[in-house]
Amino acid sequence: MLEKNLELLSDLIVIHCKISPKKKSRHRDVIDARKLFCLIAFENIKEFRYYKIAKFLEVHHATIIHHVRTSKDLLKYNQPFKEMYNTITNKFLINKKVSTKNIKLELELLEKKKDNLKMRFFYMTLNEVKEEMKITL
Repeated sequence: MLEKNLELLSDLIVIHCKISPKKKSRHRDVIDARKLFCLIAFENIKEFRYYKIAKFLEVHHATIIHHVRTSKDLLKYNQPFKEMYNTITNKFLINKKVSTKNIKLELELLEKKKDNLKMRFFYMTLNEVKEEMKITL
């Protein structure tokens, strides 16, 4: 099922970018397609990480780490890249093969995020109260 998700993502990249992420080239458009693939796969397929993405693309896992890190910068500063990312991610999430295990993992991750946000809110509120007390004294 994991490979099917990677194939689906690869097909979506080909449809929207007109370039295969598996293509061996250093041209900017090819690298951007590969970066899109790596980032979307890393963020949305929870069962595995760099190694299996690298195996699928037939590159070293350090390349995947580099692509994920640099594509996050591109999302901030490159509007066409960001639009393509959003389009492909939305289509991928709609068509992604989902298993019960995936859903459980994502629920656990969301629960942890929720707990983290609650703690941050608590400490922020606590600090605000402390500041108010300092001001009134």
